[in-house]
Parts: sequence; structure tokens; C-alpha cells
Amino acid sequence: MMNTPKISILVPVYNVEKYLQRCVDSVLAQDFTNWEMILVDDGSPDRCPQMCDAFTAKDTRIKVIHQENRGAHAARKAGFEHAKGEYLVFLDPDDYLLPKALSSLYAKAIESKYDIVKGANLRVRNNGTSSIETPILSGKEIVGEENYLFALLSYHILPYLWGGIYRKTLFSEEIFKSATNISIGEDWITNQSIWRGVKRYAAIDNVVCAYYINSSSMMQTRVLSHEYHESFGKMMLQIATGASSKIMQTIERNRIMVHIKCFFTPEIGWDNTWYNVIYEYVKNDNNLKALLQNNDKKFLEFIRSRTIFRLYTFVYRILFQGIKLHGRKRSVLYNFSTT
Repeated sequence: MMNTPKISILVPVYNVEKYLQRCVDSVLAQDFTNWEMILVDDGSPDRCPQMCDAFTAKDTRIKVIHQENRGAHAARKAGFEHAKGEYLVFLDPDDYLLPKALSSLYAKAIESKYDIVKGANLRVRNNGTSSIETPILSGKEIVGEENYLFALLSYHILPYLWGGIYRKTLFSEEIFKSATNISIGEDWITNQSIWRGVKRYAAIDNVVCAYYINSSSMMQTRVLSHEYHESFGKMMLQIATGASSKIMQTIERNRIMVHIKCFFTPEIGWDNTWYNVIYEYVKNDNNLKALLQNNDKKFLEFIRSRTIFRLYTFVYRILFQGIKLHGRKRSVLYNFSTT
């Protein structure tokens, strides 16, 4: 009789036959062997369904779920519902684990009963170059639910599900369901949704995951509108209900900053309505002081002048469109659904 696995590795699979073998092989090569890998075939139209069946035929630790296409987050939810491990590792099918990733994450997790342990990641670009992305809090720990949430909102914790290990009891079907219909940002919402259960968080230097930056991915070909960001911010406020005023103010500050960034996006451009929202916030000296923690004072003064800010962002958008995008236009995502 097989022992209950310590780690469940959840892999949503869709249209990745080129990369899936590498992903699975990276798990099979781990020195930590007490795991199960749940491959969720999300209605993939390529050879992935057959590949998944072949994997499970060769190794009983590999499980397969076939379902109609519902999106990556719904696939993770399906995997979670079948997971038997004490801990969860999220792995995208076009990424792969580095040697000793599972053993280093698990050892740290059980060392002081950490709820989450994050490692460093290998960032691989389309041109073949790569760089190591080390956690900001590497070698440190966070104790307390609100301290975890504040670190996440302050960008001291990367808001991705991959690249770490999570205690399974942090999650529920409802938490996965809440982010299922979000087009972009579902990992962030999920990481925030578990905040009330995170008593201890740690980060290690070990490089645990290699992830690819795909120039044709949704994140690279779409930009988020003011409306999308506004709905996203409201959802974050709702999730943080009951948290301290410090947390709520941080979410509000982040909301304003993403609206400011929209004005530098060529596909969005100038919008008087949203400028007025920003201006009402920055004209308050206390709010301005809060923004100064992460922004240049002169830049924020520019925002207070409609004429200067409009000219400044116009020139930036023209240059960005020509130099960075080479005239290419990305689509704008407006709809945000939580149903």
C-alpha cells in the first residue's frame, strides 16, 4: 500500500505538448520522492491528453484528470479537490523544477512549521537568456497573518502560486472558486485570499523553479483598463475585510498607482474621469506622503498639475509605442468577472 504523499504537485495542462515532457521529467528527477503529481487536462486540443495518460501508466504517483476547458485556475481547483498531500506545489506545464527543489522547500516548511515557503526562480526569456529572481525577503521569515498580507501588498512577496510550497489547509474550494473567472491576476487574488491562515512565511535562496516569459502570452499581449483595475481593487478590499487600517490604506494606495500607470499605456491614453479620481487622492497631503514611500517627489508633483501630467504622459506613450512596442498594439482587457 502506497504511503500518503507529503506533497501534491498541481499542474494545469492545456496546449503545451512541446513542454509537458520536460515539466514531468523535472518532477521525476527530484531527490524527494514522496509526492503525487496531478495533471489536469483542461480540454487540451493537442496531444497532451494522450501524453498525460502515458505518464500515469508509467508511474502511479502521477494522476490524471480530464475535463472540459475551464481555464488554468479551474484546473488547479480540480487538482486541489483530489490532492492528498499535506503540502501543495503549483507548477505550470511550460515551466520546470530545478534539482532538489522539493526537498529544499519541504525541509524548510517542516523546520518551523511554515505555512508557506518561497524559493528563488530562474527567469528564462524567449531569446534564451536567463536570470535568477531572488525573493526580496530571502533568508527571513514573516510571523502573523497581517504581516504576511502587508508584505504581499507591498510587493515583498511575489504574488505567484508557483515557486514555493503551501500548506494545503490554507486553501478551500471557495478560495479557488473566487478567482476562477479572473482573466489576469488570479494568483494574486488567491495568495491574498489565504491570508487569515498564514501564521508563518519563509523565503530561501535555493532556485526551485524555471519559468518562461512567453511574448505571446496574455500578460504580454494585453493591457488592463482602468475599469479592470478598479474592479480588481474592490475585490482586494473585500478580501481584506476586518484587516487593519494600514492594510486598507495600502490597498487604496496600490489602486491609485495602477490607475496612474494606465496613463502611461499607449493603448489606454488620457482619461479626464480617471485623472480626477487620481487628483482627488494626491491633493491630500497625507496621501501624497504615503505615495512618497515608493515614488519620486517631483513625479508626484507632476500629477498634481493636469497640464504637465497630460503632456508628460503623452510624450511617454509616443516613445514607448515606437521604441518598446515597435508600433505593435496590444488589446485592452475591460471585463472583470467574479461569478
